[in-house]
Amino acid sequence: MNKSKSYECEVCQSVVKAEDQGIECEICNPWYHSSCVDITDIEYEVLTTHKIGSIHWYCATCNVNSVQLLSLVFGLQKMESDMGNTCITNEISGKMIKIESEYVAVREDLKNLSQK
Repeated sequence: MNKSKSYECEVCQSVVKAEDQGIECEICNPWYHSSCVDITDIEYEVLTTHKIGSIHWYCATCNVNSVQLLSLVFGLQKMESDMGNTCITNEISGKMIKIESEYVAVREDLKNLSQK
């Protein structure tokens, strides 16, 4: 928290002071008093002492939106994978049909040679 700038808590609209247990949403960036968003002292300590990037905190709105976005991304990845598998399957099927027709042609050629 920048000590020279004041931040209002999005819940109670009171100033979140440097000595308060304040937490910032990592997505939309407003500040909250930890007590206004039901963060316990132990949870606050974990959130503020972790290695940057290893634990994240999002406000309720961003949390819901991020879950929806992740679901969408994973769904798209699955669709892409399924489409890739379908393309590979179609390619293999096409090659198998070609090999089978060439095999039939070779058998016919061998049959014709053996009859001569």
